[in-house]
Parts: sequence; C-alpha cells; structure tokens
Amino acid sequence: MDDNSAPRADRKPRLRSRPAVTQTARKSDTLDVAVGRRIRQHRLRLSIPQEALARYLGVSSQQVQKYEMGSSRVGAGRLMQIATRLQLSVDMLFGLPDDPPEVTTAGGDNGDASLSAECHELVRAFEKIKDPCVRRQLLSLVLALSLSAASLKG
Repeated sequence: MDDNSAPRADRKPRLRSRPAVTQTARKSDTLDVAVGRRIRQHRLRLSIPQEALARYLGVSSQQVQKYEMGSSRVGAGRLMQIATRLQLSVDMLFGLPDDPPEVTTAGGDNGDASLSAECHELVRAFEKIKDPCVRRQLLSLVLALSLSAASLKG
C-alpha cells in the first residue's frame, strides 16, 4: 500500500465549505407598490425620464423600474434621494399629508412626564438642527420608519 493513499494521523481533515446562504424571494407588499406608484406619478409629472432618475440615483433604469413597480423595496437613504430629486417630502411618497398633524402624548396634561428618556434625547438633538429642510427630511424619515414598523406588527 502506498504511503500517500493511507490516512495519516497527523493530517488535518479537510473541512467542507458551507453552501452559500441565499435570501428567499420577498413578495411586494402593498406599501412598496403604493410608494413605487407615487414615485412614478411624480417623476412623470416633472417629465423626468426613468434613465435620468436612474443616473441621479446611481442605479440602473431597471432598478428604478423595480422601485416603481414595487417589486424592489426602496431603502430609507434612497427614498430621501428620490424625494429630493422629485422635489417633495418622503411623507408624500408614503401618501401622508405634507404637514403632519400635531403629536399628542399619552400622558394628557403632564405629557412630558410620560415621554421616555430616548424621546427627550431625540427632541434635544432635533432642536439643534437649524436647517428647516434637514429638519423636515428627518421628520419624514422618522415617520416613514414608524409606518414601516407598524406595518410589520400588524
């Protein structure tokens, strides 16, 4: 028997590589489709070709088409870019009124006492932002994230 064919005790066994982890296909939900439809509607209103929006975003025309069809979810940062290019708020892409309603606290008359420390920290940080456009975009982003979280729960 050949020395090379016999297993040797001092050789380390070869590890098998793991199969690649693949993501499962995700179905579009109604919010993705509605946001995509509004993107398309506002893009056409401004007479912006799909290719021009794609160049602005740094993606392919096919990717913009997927956003508009709702078959590809638009990330928060990309949503901000699209809203900026289409000259509207992220709220409008979600179908929300441009001026959000006043927020009331669950605590009633002692409202501030019922807010969490995180909420107070968020308000203090927000008040330090002086640019009204940045403040509005940040508010739109937070509202969009809260809608997304609410849709995952319900």
